Amino acid sequence: MAVDWAADPSATGGGRSPAPNLSLDALEAAVAAVQAGDPAVLDAVGLADEVARLEVAAARLAARQVACLAVMDSRGDANRLGFRSTQAWLRTVVRVAPGAAKGLVALARRISSGVVGEDATTASFAAGRILLAHARILARTMAEIRPVLADPAATARLEEQLVEVAERTDPLRLATVCRRLRIQAAPEQAAAEQWDAFAQRDLSVAKTFAGLAVIDGTLDPLGAETVMTALHAFAAPAGAADTRTPGQRRADALTEICRRVLAFGAPPTSGGERPQVTVIVPLADLEERAGAPPGELAWTGPITAAPLRRLLCDATIHRIITDPASVPLDVGRATRVVPAGLRRAVMLRDRHCQYPGCDVPAIWCDCHHRHHWSRGGPTCLDNLITLCGYHHTRLHLTGQAITRHPDGHTEITPDPNYRPTDKTDRGP
Repeated sequence: MAVDWAADPSATGGGRSPAPNLSLDALEAAVAAVQAGDPAVLDAVGLADEVARLEVAAARLAARQVACLAVMDSRGDANRLGFRSTQAWLRTVVRVAPGAAKGLVALARRISSGVVGEDATTASFAAGRILLAHARILARTMAEIRPVLADPAATARLEEQLVEVAERTDPLRLATVCRRLRIQAAPEQAAAEQWDAFAQRDLSVAKTFAGLAVIDGTLDPLGAETVMTALHAFAAPAGAADTRTPGQRRADALTEICRRVLAFGAPPTSGGERPQVTVIVPLADLEERAGAPPGELAWTGPITAAPLRRLLCDATIHRIITDPASVPLDVGRATRVVPAGLRRAVMLRDRHCQYPGCDVPAIWCDCHHRHHWSRGGPTCLDNLITLCGYHHTRLHLTGQAITRHPDGHTEITPDPNYRPTDKTDRGP
């Protein structure tokens, strides 16, 4: 099939106006008339009827759109219009989101060639008895099950039964029914689907400008079941006087689960120490002096006095004096390993990786001897600096040295004593 490279990708008809469509013109006029009405003049029964009928109308229009896409895709019309694919045309001209465009094209290819009544799913969708989400679930299920069912008549009966379920339930419950059926009828495909779901797992925690944290993620079914079981165990209302919303209870439950794991569980160590919530509190703030600088959490930054005092109710306090004249932190040459107290002092001073341009939090960093311990460098505050794992390795393997200037900024220079064959210089 030849592609018309001269076609205008921004046009809907390859550089020419589409033919008149009186049916669409009448539809748009009818929609405008419905929109012109004031919903406030309708009573409860009238509003409920209009909402329900509009949903049916939207489903019927979506079915028509899918039917048109099926023909358009099968004929390669998007290529003639100057686009790489039907999906690309949807994204550019109709302004459909990438995921939604992909889903529409997949449904158009799965469901039928656009002939209403060709199968039970198409007929029910075209009549508005099921919604777009139902049709997607049914089409995918039947596409996976048809190859493993030898009897076409049995396949048709199964589809009719699933359509009956779809017509009386919501898409989420329908998906559960269809997933159970796919596992029974096509176990190998179900296993592959399960692996695909596991590969999509993801979690992000982002800090907002207000100091809040936004958690967003996707879990595979087994992981989600584990997390939901733990959350529900801790998220029950605390009596009749509990005014928290369900979302607030789940947030509190997640916090409590993590707190208990850190306090009583066996989490992996971080920098040789058990990971714990760390807050840096100036003495003036502890003494509640006016104008005292706020405390600061390792991950989320400044914290006000009220939650800080809540932490101090059951916290272990490590006293670190930051005045250079009174810091007894030099442990000399006795050990290469940085003691826990000294590591906390280095983290307090540096806050993050000190390689220029890197902001990995200090809690994830190593303590690096600027003057290498193997060459006589002491394990003391002045000779230690925080470096993330990547830059720590880079420094040792590329013959670089890091210098701290009196104003606190750091500089990377070649290490004049670097010996590529000296394996002992690759430690901290």
